[in-house]
Parts: sequence; C-alpha cells; structure tokens
Amino acid sequence: MAKKTIPTDIKNEVQRIVDTFNQNIIKNLENFYNVRYRGGYLYLGRSYSGVSDPVCRLKYQGEIDNWDFAIYKYSTEKYDPDDWLFPGTEYLNGTVEGAMKAGLKAYPPIGMEHLNGTVEGAMKAGLKAYPPIAEKEKTDLIKSFIRLFRRRY
Repeated sequence: MAKKTIPTDIKNEVQRIVDTFNQNIIKNLENFYNVRYRGGYLYLGRSYSGVSDPVCRLKYQGEIDNWDFAIYKYSTEKYDPDDWLFPGTEYLNGTVEGAMKAGLKAYPPIGMEHLNGTVEGAMKAGLKAYPPIAEKEKTDLIKSFIRLFRRRY
C-alpha cells in the first residue's frame, strides 16, 4: 500500500489556517506555530524566538477537516496518538485549528502576557518561564545529574 501524501492545495490551505491563527490568536511575532511535512504527516511546532519546539503531529486522512492527532510527549520525546489525558483535548475535532488550540492548552506559552516590547516585560516573562531556585535546590539538582551521569557512563 502506497503512503498517502498531502496534496499541495491542502498544504496551502493549512498554511493559510496556521497564518490566520498566528495573527488572530497568538498575536506575537516571537511565539508562533510553524508547519513541516513528511509523507502523510503534518508536524505542528511552536517557535520561541527562533527555536522551534514540537507540539503535535497530524496524520492526513484525505480531508482538510479530518486529521488524526498525536501529542508530542517531552517525557518520551515521541508523538503519542493514544494519549488523551492532557489539557486541551476538548478542542480536538479533526481540524488543524482544533489541534493548535489543544496545543496552546497543553503547552501554554509561558510568560507571554508580559511580553510588551519593553526590557521590564522581557525580564518578567523570563522570570515566569525560568523562576529562580534556591541555592540548596541547585546543589541537589547538580548532585542528581552527577549521580545519573555516573550510572550511565
């Protein structure tokens, strides 16, 4: 059986949907959805200041509004079509827009409410995304990494 590929007209429509979502929902040039394709799959990622992180994978089923969804799990670094226990599943309806809404809920853009073009806003966003930890926690974390490294190597 031949692999199903995504037709060019569908890819163009997907790009239009993603661009509209980025403009109307995300409204931030530093944090937006991007797409890439491989065979019959559409991969949705979100860019943060030039770095793209995976969010989900959609499998083309022959229609623009009938995609199979798989969330990206950072714990396994794989896409999981069987995981439905994450925030945002209520948005999954077979559409690209539904997948992007689910992705925003599953992986919310941390600190975006502070990004307003000012240095102070950027600092607040950074603190929310990467809160400072106490010195003891840093020491414990470093010790844990050392133990893990010694076990593996």
